[in-house]
Amino acid sequence: ESAFANNATNIIQSDVAGIAHTKSWDISAKVDWETSIGTLTSVTSYNDVYESNYQDIDWTPVSFLEGILVDDVQGFTQEVRLTSPSDQNIRWFVGAFYQNIDKYRLTDASVNLNFVLNGNGDPSLKMLAPAAFAPQEQDYKTYSLFGQLNYDITSALELTLALRWDRDERDDFQENAAPGGLFNSASFEELQPKASLAWRIS
Repeated sequence: ESAFANNATNIIQSDVAGIAHTKSWDISAKVDWETSIGTLTSVTSYNDVYESNYQDIDWTPVSFLEGILVDDVQGFTQEVRLTSPSDQNIRWFVGAFYQNIDKYRLTDASVNLNFVLNGNGDPSLKMLAPAAFAPQEQDYKTYSLFGQLNYDITSALELTLALRWDRDERDDFQENAAPGGLFNSASFEELQPKASLAWRIS
């Protein structure tokens, strides 16, 4: 009979008292500069998050798999916008956005040899041995250009025209997934136009 046969369903179970450590910090700055044609705005931010979790990986009362999961993430964003004055019939803004996220993820798992060899899943008798060491590096970049125009056709009717372009670039490297590592790369691009009429009922 399987050691997992009598486990309750729909209940999170564990034979390991998990330990989690998290460190994070971030910084951001916004600058507005009034010019003769409008307001130039810059928004910059950076964040750094490190998280490690030692936990049960098989999520049962049986001592089978456990290990440490690590996420180390750094992110940077920059947006620049130029916005026209709001007290005119034709209002507009244009801008650009950039984001870069670097992420390191590690799964370092151990297996209980006593369970594998003897079927004994007693946590007090476990003999741990390395089972998997899987570092992964991910790099995400996002680029955007956008603009919008608002025109008061009448005091009650407003026309809005907008256009946004986005491009995402994603790289993924798994060091131990194949001899020499496994690298995947993909990019996604989208152009998003918009047109609308708004009628203000007085």
